[in-house]
Amino acid sequence: MKFELMSQGSIAAIRMASGAIGLGLILVGVIVGPPAAGQTVAPKPALPKVESGLDVAVTWKWRVEPGPLGPWAPIEEPVIEVRKGELVQRADGAGGEPTSGMTTATVAGIPLESLEHLVSRGEALGLIGRRYSVTVEQLKRANGLTGDKIIVGQKLRIPSRDEIKAMDPPPPPKPTVTISVPGAAEQVAKKAELPKKSAVPPRLKYTRPLNGEAIRSGHIVLIQAYLDRQLFSAGPIDGSAGSLYEATLSAYRAANPGVLDYVNGETPSVLAQMAGGYREYALQAEDFRWIGTPVGSGTSKPGVASKDKTPDPNWGDLTKAPFLLYRSTWEFVAERFHCSESFLRRINSSLRNPAVIGAIYLVPNVEPFEIEKAVEEPVQPLVDASQPVVAKIVNELWLEVLKSGKLQARVPISAARPGLRGRGSWKVLDAVLRPQLVSTGEWNMAPKAVIGAEEVVVLPPPQGAVLPPGPNNPLGPIWLNLAKANETTALPYGLHGTSIPGYLTKQESLGGFRLANWDLVRIARMLPVGTELKWE
Repeated sequence: MKFELMSQGSIAAIRMASGAIGLGLILVGVIVGPPAAGQTVAPKPALPKVESGLDVAVTWKWRVEPGPLGPWAPIEEPVIEVRKGELVQRADGAGGEPTSGMTTATVAGIPLESLEHLVSRGEALGLIGRRYSVTVEQLKRANGLTGDKIIVGQKLRIPSRDEIKAMDPPPPPKPTVTISVPGAAEQVAKKAELPKKSAVPPRLKYTRPLNGEAIRSGHIVLIQAYLDRQLFSAGPIDGSAGSLYEATLSAYRAANPGVLDYVNGETPSVLAQMAGGYREYALQAEDFRWIGTPVGSGTSKPGVASKDKTPDPNWGDLTKAPFLLYRSTWEFVAERFHCSESFLRRINSSLRNPAVIGAIYLVPNVEPFEIEKAVEEPVQPLVDASQPVVAKIVNELWLEVLKSGKLQARVPISAARPGLRGRGSWKVLDAVLRPQLVSTGEWNMAPKAVIGAEEVVVLPPPQGAVLPPGPNNPLGPIWLNLAKANETTALPYGLHGTSIPGYLTKQESLGGFRLANWDLVRIARMLPVGTELKWE
């Protein structure tokens, strides 16, 4: 008997597996129904070894190519609609006549022209101000309000940029102090600056009270956020003191003695200046260019959102779209603020509407990763002979960057598959921006085509199949080519980002050596072409 199996994962795919009964073929994508009455339900399966959606593709060979611009293409400003006081992104993204009952306006932060906002239930001046990037005082002045009270159905005028500029008077002149000079016939007027007050770290205020999870994790998050700002990363911030956190803290203290020491029980000044481990972020209209979730969806009851999980992609999800967007606002915000999605959900358990413009998230107090700026050129710096740069991969777990011999950055790294490593010295070549993966039509390791006496014809992978670019591409926004020390030809392995920052060391993927996207973009801007990469 002869069988033919298509290699596309959407039809039928094969994987090699060894078990108690010997080597066999496993069909991927088999539909399994609910257990019959009285049947024992199997325990929850362990985390798959291969990144979601790539269980077939990891057996194919791929080449890396620069992808299309997609949302990175320059636009003037996003076109939005104002509907019942809520900003809703236009489906066409540009021009066109508004639907009946709607008005259009171009909004990028403070509106170019004044708008009318209809107050809805649960809104306050502070929340409305954040939505339009104006202050409470500016709203009050534009509407002649003497207090903070507003009511449902009230119409508020949102001032334009020019109106706001007119509200801000020029700064007052510096005071002139008359100094009497002893023995002189006249008094000489001299300008003198008044003494400055001592700097006091600002206290961050939050729209919602911190919940128990945020309070319990606050101290660890503060230190994790500080270390992340210094490019000493332990992976996604999660408020827990695990082994990666302890190793990162020790490495930073060794490279910067005394900076994080608690002397006489006092908080180190660098932590005090941060004014807390958390900050807030309000979703902007332009954020939805990067999110595959319709604006206004995702409404849920308090606490429910924290229990949901962004669904894992399948092969169809990865290939049917021209661009691999974030799959939810949770995923977008988690990556923007360098934290795990599950932790973000826990500290925002009372967030009612996570996928609407203006939704306010509590996030770690880090410098945000702006996907919209990730591929801004130049991605790599020029060589500076006075400050030589060296990179190291240490114990197959850390990527370190040293400038003039001093450790400048240390971030976690993971090979796409076990056993992938180098030796001696390699070097960093050029960057491929917006990488997409194109199938070469070859197997990495061709599966055996015989089971006992049965002959199985296994078709090759589809040549030219594409995994498009985007933040959810397995390579992230940038690929850095690598070569051996004395060669100029790029290896098939590179330094790149990932779509699974929380599973860096737990799942196999495509490509070479993975970093969290926020670490990759910062590290790339430290590595000139030709940088030595040592294996230690």
